[in-house]
Amino acid sequence: DWFVCDFGSVEVLWECDHFPIEKKQLDTYEIDVIIASQLSDDGVLPLIFERLNSGKHLTDGDKLWNQKHCNLVSKSLEIAKHPLIKEDLNSIMGINVTNFECKKNHDILCNLVGFTSAFSIPFNDSNDWGNVLTKSYNVHSKNLDIEVDETKCVEAFSTILSIYKNVHRGDGNLNNNSKSVNMAFTRHTGVMVYDLCKVMTNGIWHEENDILFKIYWTSIINLIRSDVNHIDDDAHISYKMYEGKDNKGKNSNIGSFIPKRWEALINIVKEDHNLLYPIYE
Repeated sequence: DWFVCDFGSVEVLWECDHFPIEKKQLDTYEIDVIIASQLSDDGVLPLIFERLNSGKHLTDGDKLWNQKHCNLVSKSLEIAKHPLIKEDLNSIMGINVTNFECKKNHDILCNLVGFTSAFSIPFNDSNDWGNVLTKSYNVHSKNLDIEVDETKCVEAFSTILSIYKNVHRGDGNLNNNSKSVNMAFTRHTGVMVYDLCKVMTNGIWHEENDILFKIYWTSIINLIRSDVNHIDDDAHISYKMYEGKDNKGKNSNIGSFIPKRWEALINIVKEDHNLLYPIYE
């Protein structure tokens, strides 16, 4: 029967009968309502209201999390729980599936899905293939229903992680041994994954070649971590792989840059450190 009018700092209650037009406007005002039902995650509702109230857009990680029923995302989550790699994924790259469910680390899901995509989509030398090494939801959304070989993915992850477990710790002040750097596609890890997928897809992956790959890339990562320059210094060995118009730290169009970075890094370690590329048979 009453409504409030705000006159500067004074709030006055007015009887609605004295203002029939205003009362009708209040009574007939339409409010848009969205009903969220069947929410199994207790943390979902607070997150929804937090984003609505602050005007935040969904991140790429949020969008992927909302697609966790799709094959690519669901298999990625299962792979990350595999006992052979679970602990190393967390300690080396900071990929922890438990944290995804706590809603604050959805962005890391983008990296996990990127790895799974790279290990699942047949390698080819075109620029398009390398685009899977990204955090972009727009790219991953096109591959949500691809077939995922969990055994192959676990094996590939195990190879990458075992290399990082056996290299020098490096100097933390130079940012050459952080979880974010270890999982970043725009860094040397992206080139290593590119090389691994290149070798594995050629159908020449067996124990002997796995050993060759690990020895070669252990040497490269040791060179990177022993470099006295900061990893973002243009004098650093890994920074030298960014040539010409390379967009360096950006994920956009990464496919067109990954092959060039791979070739550049392979040539750098060969010419400057006499580290020859393995002959896989």
